[in-house]
Amino acid sequence: MRLKNIRVTKLFGLFDHDISVRLDDRVTIIHGPNGFGKTAILKMAQALLTNHFSTFRRAPFSTFTVTG
Repeated sequence: MRLKNIRVTKLFGLFDHDISVRLDDRVTIIHGPNGFGKTAILKMAQALLTNHFSTFRRAPFSTFTVTG
């Protein structure tokens, strides 16, 4: 499965992120200050694709949506 978009709302109770994956360029750069959830989002996406759903219990969030 190739991800097209990742959306997380209320990550850590604060942040809403909408990441469009650049399929044509095959590289998407995610940047932001420390503590805004970059690593948490990537871990959640990996957990979804590898069926390790216990990862979703580690970071508080409202919704996590992936389109492929």
